[in-house]
Amino acid sequence: MTPQQLRHWLRRSPTPARIRADGQILEIPQTPYRWSELASSIEALGASRIECLSESGAVIRAASMDAGGPEAPDPAEVAAVREERAERDRVREAVEIARVVAEASERATRQHAETYSRVLERYEGLVSLVVQRLTSLERAYHSALVQAARAQSEAILVRAEAEAEAAQQQDQGLAPLLTAVAGSLLSGDSGQSPPKPNGKA
Repeated sequence: MTPQQLRHWLRRSPTPARIRADGQILEIPQTPYRWSELASSIEALGASRIECLSESGAVIRAASMDAGGPEAPDPAEVAAVREERAERDRVREAVEIARVVAEASERATRQHAETYSRVLERYEGLVSLVVQRLTSLERAYHSALVQAARAQSEAILVRAEAEAEAAQQQDQGLAPLLTAVAGSLLSGDSGQSPPKPNGKA
């Protein structure tokens, strides 16, 4: 019986509570590799006959190490081993799928972040351009207001100067008449006729 055959034979259902090898009782170690350790102990003892015992000490099954191999494996055990392997394969496949999905999600997140960063940079540039345009328009509007006010002030000044000059000219035209009227009034008050313009009485 090979070590692999021995391990399979020991772990078959129903599971034994202890093992008897050539009359010597062997306790089953409570470790993850208990069947491998138990098979190694049996081989180290050089036992020729092994028996699987229940809790009450009844023989569940027995085999001879020199018989060339135990009886045919239990189909239920074979199915359990296959199911265990299939479950490990499914778990491995699920882990691989989860890894691929995680990597794809990370790449997508990184791409979205880069896209948002580029959009934000363009938006900031657009806002800066709009602010510059508004500032230029405000300056141009202020300059236009100043020029309009200046032109209006100059027009008012020119008009005022023209009105003042016209008034001065009008005053100059009325000066002789006012002088004559004043002289006439003075002559009337003194009892003399006012002098004629050509100097005759």
